[in-house]
Parts: sequence; structure tokens; C-alpha cells
Amino acid sequence: MLAVITHGNGDVALENIPQPVPGEYECLCKITACATCSGTDRKIIRRGFGWANEFPAILGHESVGTIIACGSKVRNYKVGDRVLRPAVTLPWTNFAGYASFMGGFAEYGVVVDMKEKGYNGLVDIYPRYQQIVPADITISDADATMMIMLKEVAGSCKAAAITPGSTVLVLGSGSVAQAMCFFAKYFGAGKVIAAARRREPLALCAAVGADVTVTLDGDELEKSVVELTGDRGVNYILDAAGGVDLLVRAGRMLADGGFIASYASMPNGKFPNELICGKGSWRMAPPQIPEHEMHNFICDLLRKGELDPKKFYTHTIKFTDFVSGFQLLEERKAGKIVFTM
Repeated sequence: MLAVITHGNGDVALENIPQPVPGEYECLCKITACATCSGTDRKIIRRGFGWANEFPAILGHESVGTIIACGSKVRNYKVGDRVLRPAVTLPWTNFAGYASFMGGFAEYGVVVDMKEKGYNGLVDIYPRYQQIVPADITISDADATMMIMLKEVAGSCKAAAITPGSTVLVLGSGSVAQAMCFFAKYFGAGKVIAAARRREPLALCAAVGADVTVTLDGDELEKSVVELTGDRGVNYILDAAGGVDLLVRAGRMLADGGFIASYASMPNGKFPNELICGKGSWRMAPPQIPEHEMHNFICDLLRKGELDPKKFYTHTIKFTDFVSGFQLLEERKAGKIVFTM
């Protein structure tokens, strides 16, 4: 079968690897779609994370598939279920000489029935996210890949406990930042400002909830915050950009008693607490609510038609065109891409 392989040299390639054989607690899935997590995937292939240090490896962690066979001890899945995050092999494991980051860009993968098998350490965290998409949610497989990112971001925004009428500053303009704009408004923010380097993707933030969009040129951001808050500052900073300089700059606009929710990874893996100087005291928002605990919440929004997954990705491309499609990310010509099998 085909899978996306990286050797950690900034490379991606489609290679033929063996098809996984499910164990007694596992189900074999035909993977039908997998989306890029653009920032994470681009960092992994350049060895940009300390934990991503074993290569060659299989990419992809926003996958959707349909179960086609179940192991003898599986009780909580069945053939025909549509599931999130099927993977060739779980993170922190190897398959046929390949590591897993997280192994969803492939034609086939497995999900693990951990309710039957039982949890045992770090490697068993990932199956908690391999959740069933209820049959009454009839969105496309491409749309269903967005549920993964949307659950993560919703959990981050809900944990921040955004108060009604507050002012929220979102740093970044990619799909995560766009989702932050959506959920900040959903949870009651009065005004949402999205700030990023490029003007074009900011239009996507405006389409899902940002009241004001600004580039980082000059002092446009500072002027917008003063205009909206009367120089009181913003109540929340939601960081989807991961730049220390930008976060320090934004921190100066944080109101007394404000919160910072840092979703993006810092370049050195360390949050620059000592560099943040707001208008008074400030606090880190609590850690995001785990993805799997937000599953029913996102499913309910989809049922009610209050959430449109199509607004959070820019391209749908055939899996066999992965290498040329991924180049669009490298050239900043695409936001989030869903590859369909």
C-alpha cells in the first residue's frame, strides 16, 4: 500500500509499504481522507520537534477511515463504522522499519479497542482519539477530518473560559487560528481580533468570526487594540502562531487580569513567561480539555448545522498527488489540505 514517508530531511515521498495486519483488539480501516496539520507536518519533516527524532517515519494524524475488519476481541467497533485517526501504527511504535508521526497518511490503518484491551502507558493514549463518527452525521470524509482539529481548538478555547463581552486577540491566520476565531465568538467574546503577517488568509478568519483583522506591519495591531478597548487591552490572547517575538509584542496589549492560551509550540519548547509584560497581572489559561472529551460537543454542533467544516480547509487533492500537493504548503499557496484516497 502507499504511505507518506519522511526521512527528516525536509522531504516527503509516497512509498510502498506493507499493509498492517490487525491484532485481536484492532480493526483494519480503509483510510479515505487525511488532512495536513500544516505547521506540525512541516516541522516534523525538518526535525523541528525534540520528540520527532526517529526516521524514516509515516506522517499524518488527521485521518478518517471506514472499518473493514475487526479482531476477535473487539467489542466497541464494528465493520462499517467511520472512525477518526486510524493509523498504520501508533505513535512511539514502529512498523516494518518505519516510525509513526502519527501514521495516518496511508491507504490502510488500524484503530485499537482500548476499552477492551485496557490502557497501559504513553503508547495507549492515542487510541482514545480514535472515535466513531456517528452515522447520523452525514458530512463528507474530507469534512470529517476537520473534526480532529476542531475538537482540539474547542477544548483550548473552552478551557480558557472566555467571558461574555470580552475582547480576544488571536495570533495567526491558519486553520487553527480560524477555529479560534469561531470558538471565541461561540463562547461569547464581544470582539475578536485576528493578527497575522499575511493579509490574504486573514479573510478566512473574518469569514468565521473575527471582527477585526490586522497585519503585523507597523503599529496597525496596537492601534486596533487601543481603538477597540480604550487602551484597557485585550482580555485573552489565543496563540496559534508560535513566535516568541510576536507573543511578547502581543503581551504588552494584555489587560490586567488577562489570560494567554498558548496552542502553538514555541521554537525551543519553552514558553517565554519571563518576557511577557502586560498592563498588570496575567495568567496562563488552563490546559486544553482533551480532544476526546470534546467529541460529543463537536458532533452536536454538526448536527445542528452550527459548524461548517468546509470553512477550515482550502484544498482537496488526490492522495496520489501528495508530493505536489504538499509543495503548495511549502510555497504558502494553500492553507490546510485534505488528501483523499
